[in-house]
Amino acid sequence: MFAAVSPFDRLRRTYEADTRCTSCGSEDASGWTVRASGRSVRYERECLSCGARERREIRLPA
Repeated sequence: MFAAVSPFDRLRRTYEADTRCTSCGSEDASGWTVRASGRSVRYERECLSCGARERREIRLPA
């Protein structure tokens, strides 16, 4: 039997394919965390080398 995968999990996997920090170029970024509230979903990660945080937010239609 197949396990159900949510669209948010699939999007996180897409983000995780890019491991390079956008600030310093290191490939030492942590995994993405996901937070949902109301009509938005926020993905965040932190570079373990320079401490930069990257955020991506998706707003759902009303």
